[in-house]
Amino acid sequence: MLQLAATLPGLHDLLPAYRCLDLGLDVERLTPRDVARFGGDQDLAERSLDAHTRHWEHPVDLPGHRAIVGVAQPTVQTLQEQQRSGLSVAVGRHHAFDVDDDGELVCDARTGIPARRNTFGDGTVHTPSAHTNTGAVTYVHGRHGTPTCHDEVLRQVRNIALERQPGGRLSGEGPQPGLETLRLGGTLGVPLPLAVTGLHTPAGATLSVRSATTGRPGHPLTLARDPDRTDGALTARFTADAPDLYRVTLQTVTHPPITQLVLVSPPDAGTR
Repeated sequence: MLQLAATLPGLHDLLPAYRCLDLGLDVERLTPRDVARFGGDQDLAERSLDAHTRHWEHPVDLPGHRAIVGVAQPTVQTLQEQQRSGLSVAVGRHHAFDVDDDGELVCDARTGIPARRNTFGDGTVHTPSAHTNTGAVTYVHGRHGTPTCHDEVLRQVRNIALERQPGGRLSGEGPQPGLETLRLGGTLGVPLPLAVTGLHTPAGATLSVRSATTGRPGHPLTLARDPDRTDGALTARFTADAPDLYRVTLQTVTHPPITQLVLVSPPDAGTR
């Protein structure tokens, strides 16, 4: 899969332009050489990052547009480099860094170490990156790719199209549920870990898995507090009985459903 990803220009276009390479005492932007070291294509990365720089230097306003931004989902926001078997590996981290009005990193006043904080996001794009040059931003509890069919987003679109006053309850106070799955899916016969973040109790929350190709439901899942998680997440494990594309759905009493697709592959899929 890494070999395929290295050939895709569109994937390189998604490279972060902000300071995301965590060096401990400093944070740097990715360079094309960094991307190549982590397994990407240096030429494609250079083209993408140059385009990001031009956009940053010459921003374009989008008057009359409204941005729909997914929030509260566990999201990789920065990278740390590690050495594994002699290779440089980029490890995703769930924290980001702030910069002041002069573009300088915000650091802890006592230690001088860059201050880290979890900004969450939609599972793919972290929240600060989703702030485009639009006149208004509306936040939803949903994962990347699902806002186009999100009940609350569709309600807002109808209100705007009919010139009604848009509602403001897409995201507010109280619990902010998030759904976390393995980004590359799972392997047949190996339990697939699923996690629900942002909830204090499993009461009123239902986690279900259904085949996205046939609609066949999976086994019932039980959410429980995971003592190994420092964020207080609720977890469950799903063991598929066949290779397939599965839709994981989190339902709560206070928010529209949050869904995520995961692929369960045969054990030997990586060797074919």
